[in-house]
Amino acid sequence: MLVRDLCEYKEVAKLELAESQLTFPLINQEKMYHGGKMDGKETKSRFIVKVQVSISLSGFPMLCYNKERNVQYLISEKSELGAELKKIILEKSPLVPKGYFYSFAREGVHYINPKILPLQNW
Repeated sequence: MLVRDLCEYKEVAKLELAESQLTFPLINQEKMYHGGKMDGKETKSRFIVKVQVSISLSGFPMLCYNKERNVQYLISEKSELGAELKKIILEKSPLVPKGYFYSFAREGVHYINPKILPLQNW
């Protein structure tokens, strides 16, 4: 990854689950990332994440995960990055509100490049 590419990435803000109004158990909750550190995991290169916007529940956090689902977490639409991703996703894909983005993790913190990617087959 080039240094100029890193400038385009934004840190995923911490989401407090108590404030997210979740009413159902999360799958693989032990692998969920809520901001801050995530088991010290670091990725050497970028990977693609899918971000899904809830159209039925206003204010509900967006689900973010990679193809293997060994990285999955929630993004608040109230955060700066969350608001930006939601706007991009709803502009580009209003009927199926999901988008794909490059991501990476360093020192347990996740980053997403808010430039939307073409549709992926997963």
